[in-house]
Amino acid sequence: MPEAVLQAERLTKQFGAHTAVSDVSFAVAPGELLSIIGPNGAGKTTLFNLLTKDLTPSAGRIVLEGQDVTALKPHRISRLGVGRSYQITSVFQNLTVAENVWVAAYRHRHGGRFDFLRRRRAYAQLDPVVGRILENAGLESYAGMRASELSYGHQRMLEIAITLATEPRLILLDEPTSGLSQEDTRQVGEMVRRLAEQHTVVMIEHKMSVVMSISHRLIVMNFGEVIAEGEPEDVARNPEVRKAYFGTAAGV
Repeated sequence: MPEAVLQAERLTKQFGAHTAVSDVSFAVAPGELLSIIGPNGAGKTTLFNLLTKDLTPSAGRIVLEGQDVTALKPHRISRLGVGRSYQITSVFQNLTVAENVWVAAYRHRHGGRFDFLRRRRAYAQLDPVVGRILENAGLESYAGMRASELSYGHQRMLEIAITLATEPRLILLDEPTSGLSQEDTRQVGEMVRRLAEQHTVVMIEHKMSVVMSISHRLIVMNFGEVIAEGEPEDVARNPEVRKAYFGTAAGV
């Protein structure tokens, strides 16, 4: 089998007497779309924060493509090819869709300098990069529209496109369809499915219609622990999962 893109080994995070993540281990294969589900407060976002080093583990380790990265800072994790979107959309509202992606591509290649507004013509080589990202994200027809004019669903898609501008090999998506309408949910779910054809994706998601239709494998958390893992159909039949996630042991 190919080497895992990401491995979590007995990850634990304690906040005082409270254990938010307890002894969690899993591996993500290249090209896999892994979804992490569970009720509110299960520890899913805390786990993501450990993987990106926004939080420091109390115990355990994180291995990225064979390299132990547990001690690295968040910016070093990003530089190693881990891209993340957050629950709260964060885009430059007054810039166009293309400009938002252009800024992300620029900062990824040239660091934190903000002279691009005066010198954009000097970085024209980024324009075709931005074009490819917008096409892959399904946003090419919105390129000239200001982000503030987009629907909330398309803003979420733009945020994922911005993540793509960092050239990640592994993408972490934190509830990409949260707060979206049924149609926006369908579009974002389709976008994530397309991403998984070219990237390894780990996703937190609440909407089971999305999870069941696009995931290769599921991990279910409850009270900070993994209670089930496997293919979507098998996990959906697990009585413990039904009770924890759906509040009943009878049917999904």
